[in-house]
Amino acid sequence: AVSLELANRQLQLVLTKPVRHIQIWTGKWFGITLMAGTLLAVAGGIVGLMLFLRFLPGRLGPGDERVLREEVLATRQTLLPEPDDVSVAVQKELDARGKNADAPDILSEPQVRSILTQNLRRNAGTLAAGQARSWRIRLPRKPRADEILLLRFVFASSRPERLPVRITWQIGAESPRDTTRQPGIEGVLTIPAAAIADDLSVTVRAANQQDATTSTIIFEPGSGIRLTLQSPGIAANYLRALLLIFGNLALLAALGLTAGCLFSMPTASFLAIFCLLIMAMGGYITDMVQSGIAVETHVGELVGFSQYPAPVQWVFTGLALFLQPLQEFNPVQRLAENELIPWSLTVRGLAMYLVVYSGLLGIAGGFFFKRREAALPGR
Repeated sequence: AVSLELANRQLQLVLTKPVRHIQIWTGKWFGITLMAGTLLAVAGGIVGLMLFLRFLPGRLGPGDERVLREEVLATRQTLLPEPDDVSVAVQKELDARGKNADAPDILSEPQVRSILTQNLRRNAGTLAAGQARSWRIRLPRKPRADEILLLRFVFASSRPERLPVRITWQIGAESPRDTTRQPGIEGVLTIPAAAIADDLSVTVRAANQQDATTSTIIFEPGSGIRLTLQSPGIAANYLRALLLIFGNLALLAALGLTAGCLFSMPTASFLAIFCLLIMAMGGYITDMVQSGIAVETHVGELVGFSQYPAPVQWVFTGLALFLQPLQEFNPVQRLAENELIPWSLTVRGLAMYLVVYSGLLGIAGGFFFKRREAALPGR
C-alpha cells in the first residue's frame, strides 16, 4: 500500500497536494481495515449459517439435542475459587532464605515472593489419603432459570499408574456425593440452586477417600477446581469474537502500513514478519520478565533474567510492557472452549487494537513517512 506505490511513483501526485502524510496513512488504514472487515463479515456469516443449518431441530435425537444445547451450543463463564491466603507462610520462607548467605541471587524479592506464593497455593491443594479441604467460590450474580451451574474438577496423582481415586464431595449444605475418577480426566457435578448461599457464594469440600497406601491427589490452582455458569446460545458470543478478530486485523493492517512507511517493499515485509514473530512470543517474553527466569536447563539449573546484560533487559522489559495487554484477548481460543467473551472485554480489546496500538503505529508511520524521501531519481 505504501512501499510499492512509492517505488512505482504512484504516490508522488498525492504528496504534491496539500495533504498531510498522516492523512494518507489513515486513509489507507481505513481502506484496508474496511476491506478486511467486509471479508471477515462474509466469512463469519457463512460459518454461522452453516452451523445453524447443520444443527436444525429434528436432525438429531433427543439425547443428542440436549447435549448439543447444554454442552456445545452454550456459553460458559468460568469462576475460580478465592485464592488461599499464604502471605504469612511466604514471609516466613523469605525470612529463612534471607538468613542463608549461599542462596542464589538471580531473582528479585517480588519474583521470589510470586514463586513462593504459587508453590504454597499448590501445596494447599494437595490432599493425601484421608485428607480434605474446602474452597469458596463467589458468583457474580444469581443464575437465571435457563442457566446451569456446574462444578468441574481435574486432579493429578502422585502415582504413575493413574489409578482411579474415590473422592467425596460436599457442595454447600447438600448431602455428600462420592465420585471415582482417574487423574487427568475432568469430572463434572451439577450444583443445585439450594447450594448457593445468600451472599452468592458456593462452598465446595473435597475429601480423598483412598487408604494410606494409595495416591496423593493434587488440585492445581486456577484449573483444578472451578465453577462454570452455562448459558444457552452462542450467537452473541460468536459476534463478540468476530469483533475482536476484526480489531486484530486492524492492528495487523497498521503494522504493515507503518513498516511500508519506513522501508522499501522487501525490507518492510521482513520487518512485519519479524514483528509478528515477536507478538507470537509475547507470552514467553512476559513470563520471563515477570518470573525472572529466562531458561531452565534439562538438569534443573536456572538462568536468571537479571544475568543478562542491562541493554538486553531493557529491550525485553519494554517488549513485555508493550505486548502484555495483548495477551488477554484471544477470541479464537475462548470461542473454541465456549468461554464467555463479555462485552467489557470486547470493548476493551477494540479500544486497545483500534485506538491505542493502531494509533501509536499511525503516529510512528506518519512521522517517518514525512521524513522519507519520495522523489528519488530512478532508472
